[in-house]
Parts: sequence; C-alpha cells; structure tokens
Amino acid sequence: KTSIIPHGNYDNCYFFDEKIAHKIKKDFHITEENIVILFFGAIRGYKGVEHLIENFLKAEGSHLKLIIAGNPQDKELTRSIEDRAERDSRISLMLGFIPDEAVSALFSIADIVAIPFERTLTSGSAVLAITMGKALFLPEEAYVLDLVSDEGCIFYELNSMLMKIESLNKDKLILMGEANRLLADNL
Repeated sequence: KTSIIPHGNYDNCYFFDEKIAHKIKKDFHITEENIVILFFGAIRGYKGVEHLIENFLKAEGSHLKLIIAGNPQDKELTRSIEDRAERDSRISLMLGFIPDEAVSALFSIADIVAIPFERTLTSGSAVLAITMGKALFLPEEAYVLDLVSDEGCIFYELNSMLMKIESLNKDKLILMGEANRLLADNL
C-alpha cells in the first residue's frame, strides 16, 4: 500500500539572471579567488546553521566565504545568526524570503552547498544543489539520503567540520559539482 517516489530535480524551475549574480558578488565582495560555501533554504534550529557558522568562524583563510540565505523560523534564531555573523566579514547574510530570481544567482556564485542538518531523512536543498551542479558538504549521517555519493560530496563528522572547511579545493569542487549534475539528470 506504499509507493516510494524519488524527489524530482529542479530543472527549468529557476532561471539565471547574470545581473543579479553580479550584484550579489559585488555586495558580498566575492572574487574568483574565493571559495564560497552556501547554506540555502528555510532556517530551522535542527538544520545546524549555527554549528556551521561557529566552525566557519574558526576556519583560517581569507579566501573562504560563507553565505547564509534563507528565512529563519523566529526572531531568536535570526538574532543568533546575525550575532555570530557580525564577528567575521567573510560571512554574508541574506535572511528572509529569497525571491525565485535570486535562487540561481546564489547557486552560480557558490562552489559548495552546506547542508549541516542535525536530523533529516530527506532534503529538497540537496536536490536543488545537485540540480545546480554544486558539490555538497554534508554530515556523515546524510548517507541515509540515498541520493549522494563520495563523488559529489564532502562528508564530515561533527568534530571534523572545521578541518574539512579549511581543506576545500576549488578545482575538486568543480568536478564534484559535475558529478552531482549527472545524478540530477536521473531524477
């Protein structure tokens, strides 16, 4: 009495606008030398955004950038994220509802998409990231998604997140994104 239907990809759902991408890069001081980590989606306590920011704050490397884009569930979480982000100019926030026209622009800027969920069995954000041809940064527990592989993801344990952030390599991330885009073609 049960059917399992895989989450489809997001092909043709979000259209790319070069002007918006250029504006975001300019506003967030992003250059080609930067490695950009993107967290995108609704921001809830269980999604691990605060843990991601805390680890990023400890990471060394002026080339690293973190963009948090999404709508926090409440004012307390918003304040917590803003307070943490204020400590580091490498962190940029786009809090609130993200309009459709900005989605592809954000993903075009990103080198890797972080999905630091503390508990989940599914993720529309992961499917969106692979549709956009981006590498994923996921906790070890994310293997249960049955969607991702080592070819397109960097998996970490809670105590190894910082080390993994500091070792990101742009060329490797491009190849991982290409592998993920191939996965998306099958959805």
